[in-house]
Amino acid sequence: MLTVHDAMLTVHDAMLTVHDAMLTVHDAMLTVHDAMLTVHDAMLTVHDAMLCNVDSTRCKVDSTRCNVDSTRCTTPDAWLMTTDAGHGVTTIAQPKHYVLRLAIICEHKK
Repeated sequence: MLTVHDAMLTVHDAMLTVHDAMLTVHDAMLTVHDAMLTVHDAMLTVHDAMLCNVDSTRCKVDSTRCNVDSTRCTTPDAWLMTTDAGHGVTTIAQPKHYVLRLAIICEHKK
């Protein structure tokens, strides 16, 4: 009877060892995931900074970006090239909802 019990304890110990290894791998995966999220957040911060330049005219919801009545941006997924007046910078005319979000970000950063 003791032999069977010892065998069961050995199997149980092996299972715990495997479980611990799985938890270690899981923790490593979470660490990598957190690092990826940190990098992603940094990329978004840089992206927002690039889109919301010191020159606030880049951020205004007006005809130079994406006029609501303009044929340049009549659908939510219309992505067309345009040039900001007075800057000579070729940019992408964002969908209306994105331009609004961008304007809010720019207004907040002033």
